[in-house]
Amino acid sequence: MNKLSPKKTGFFLLPGLFIAVILAMFDQFTKWVVVEKYLKVTDEPKDFTTWFQTINKVPFFITEQSARYETMELTSFLNLHTVWNRGISFGMLNTIENANITSILLIGFSIVISVILFVWMALSNNFKQSLAITMIIGGAIGNIIDRIRFGAVSDFIDLHISGFHWPTFNMADAFITIGAFILIYHMLLEDDKEMDVVNDN
Repeated sequence: MNKLSPKKTGFFLLPGLFIAVILAMFDQFTKWVVVEKYLKVTDEPKDFTTWFQTINKVPFFITEQSARYETMELTSFLNLHTVWNRGISFGMLNTIENANITSILLIGFSIVISVILFVWMALSNNFKQSLAITMIIGGAIGNIIDRIRFGAVSDFIDLHISGFHWPTFNMADAFITIGAFILIYHMLLEDDKEMDVVNDN
């Protein structure tokens, strides 16, 4: 019998935090490439470092959005289209009037949830669970950066079929969604045993 013992509690914390930062920066990079370099039409695009260090609050973008950005059709079901989302993932709560208060509350809420997830990952000894938490944290950090810099989140992936458009989203939203599905799958369908794999010879 060959048994693979469960990893030590907290084993995935440092690797998970590192990967979460990488995912957050990848999210920021995709936003720079798509929104700043390809969809922005009225100003010269900034290089990534300058763009990342720039802070411009969302009303500036929203009031001139139609004049500043174009839509790029990639396939019959996928467009690149800039939406500045003051709500939560996939454009929900984007029409709330007091955008500044909403942004502050959402930043605070996201930070609290991220801290809770950090603690959860520190106590975890399961790879799938830690991977899921890592993806959620990475996506949350990516969107938190947007809210701090712009007061809103930059969304640009527009999936549509037969006239129906899925709410526009970004890579951070995708990481959060995939991580949540993995976490739910693990919690509902995986055994609660500490051992990930047991090989019987």
